[in-house]
Amino acid sequence: MLETVVYEILPNPVGKTSLNVDLKKLTKLCYQEKKKGGRNFSNRGGWQSLNMKIDNQILKELCSQILTVANEFKKLYLLNKKLEICNLWININNYKDYNVTHTHPRSLFSGVFYVVCPLNSGSIVFERDAEIGCYIEQREQCSEFNKYNSTDWKFDNVAGQLLIFPSWLKHRVEANMSKKDRISISFNIIPYE
Repeated sequence: MLETVVYEILPNPVGKTSLNVDLKKLTKLCYQEKKKGGRNFSNRGGWQSLNMKIDNQILKELCSQILTVANEFKKLYLLNKKLEICNLWININNYKDYNVTHTHPRSLFSGVFYVVCPLNSGSIVFERDAEIGCYIEQREQCSEFNKYNSTDWKFDNVAGQLLIFPSWLKHRVEANMSKKDRISISFNIIPYE
């Protein structure tokens, strides 16, 4: 029998962990910020804040924990440089609001921290380039989906949970089908020094 060596090439990791942050204080802060101006990037409906100044205790605490996780995550890349959060913003999506497929240029890692997540409020979906679907046309022949034959990968949102991923990884957020707000805080990280 011939021996075949299999190499896993070009993988994209996604880190998932829970943070210990006061969600009630963060929720209050998010609604206070909503009274200020917002912007539209990838969001369709909903509200997205301008980039936040990290000038209050609850955001400093959140950012400290995010950087702790990011510094572990960077070890996958054998990266020696220090990391910093270059921008951070709030997302508040109501009924049927969603985010279209996008990436986060000019950063190394990106992520989302979930503050409020009602049931059926939409999952984040990471996407592989659409071309793979042309090659795996007979998808019913796959007994189950895995990291090799899937065209997308979904993570349900959970309050208090952090996801971190490479900024080039395409992703979108499904529509919030709950009548309550889904609140998250997104960020980008860059190396410095």
